[in-house]
Amino acid sequence: MKHTPITIVLALLVLALVPLAAAQTTPTSNPVQVSLLSYQPIPAQAGDTLDVQLSVRNSATSPAQGVEVEVVSGGAFIAEGRTTVSAGTIPALNSFTARFTVRVESTAEAGDRALQIRTRQQGQDWQQRTITIPIVSQQAAILITDVTSENMAPGETGTLTLRVENLADTTLRDIIVRLGTTNTPFTPAQSATQQRISSLAPGAAQTVTYRINTQSTATPADVAVPVTMRYLDSAGNQRESDDTISIRVHAPARTDAYVDNVERQGSDAIVRMRIVNMGLSEIRFVTAQIEDGEGYTVHPQSRRTYVGNINSDDWETVRFTITPEQDEITVPITYTFFDAFNQEHTITQEHVVRIPSQDNGSGAGLWIVLLVIAAVIGTIVYKKRKKK
Repeated sequence: MKHTPITIVLALLVLALVPLAAAQTTPTSNPVQVSLLSYQPIPAQAGDTLDVQLSVRNSATSPAQGVEVEVVSGGAFIAEGRTTVSAGTIPALNSFTARFTVRVESTAEAGDRALQIRTRQQGQDWQQRTITIPIVSQQAAILITDVTSENMAPGETGTLTLRVENLADTTLRDIIVRLGTTNTPFTPAQSATQQRISSLAPGAAQTVTYRINTQSTATPADVAVPVTMRYLDSAGNQRESDDTISIRVHAPARTDAYVDNVERQGSDAIVRMRIVNMGLSEIRFVTAQIEDGEGYTVHPQSRRTYVGNINSDDWETVRFTITPEQDEITVPITYTFFDAFNQEHTITQEHVVRIPSQDNGSGAGLWIVLLVIAAVIGTIVYKKRKKK
């Protein structure tokens, strides 16, 4: 019993050292484990914004205090909104769900891409974690494969038909096809700008039809019209696809040519013809020509004339010098031009040309001279008689 005090002291010393030994043997690594619970939409594509849910688990047998979880932007992913979530104290062997919003870079390539996560407990350093999210190629699941439209003349109503095809390997549902007519010369007529397709099986196609008005002031041109298609994929995720179609405002070129004047100059005659643009758009690079024909020959320098451009509701005059052999001849004029769509047109018209007689002009001039002389003589005679 003599050693009892010593034994008690040794026992107390051992008990005092146990916590210190325990503290020295406790691992400094973070027992907080992170795993991916879910992300939406599935599949993830470049440009998508993902709702990511993470499971944050305390794998230790004691509470984890002051737990924080952070999403690190980099690589294929950019964190949006809050980047750090505080989980507080997580009891032993329990979990906490952290939610983040992450955007997939528009330039991200298809394949498994790493999302970097950092965790730490109170008073400890950050520790890096990596979670893999697969990115699929951004291929259109739905596409407009054919566009059919009537000639949309200014001021008229026509029909536009779009063929919509499902390129995915799953059924698409609740498809809304919206025609973007804002900032275009088109407005819907007897139909809305949106048409609905209830579902499309893989590889199936269906048409949607619109009735549209073309403004009376529309200029002939190919007009780009945006089309937006919204649909639900096989997972029930809302998807959207944008496309652009072309609708032609069509107004056929309307032209005419006629003889404006014929002037005799000795043995030659100058024939003036007007080329008139009666269409709704400018005609360009107009060229006119005539060739030798029965009863006349054309001066070489005036066989072909470049006219240039003629505006809508305007005309240009073309002069040809010919040597007629008879008083009435038939002259064919051929003129070419390009319309608003750079389509070349060639038109040939025959015109009856009546040639003035050479004597008509000289006889009229002679009578004028004689009348002037007679007037002068009459005036002189009258003045002499009045003086007498």
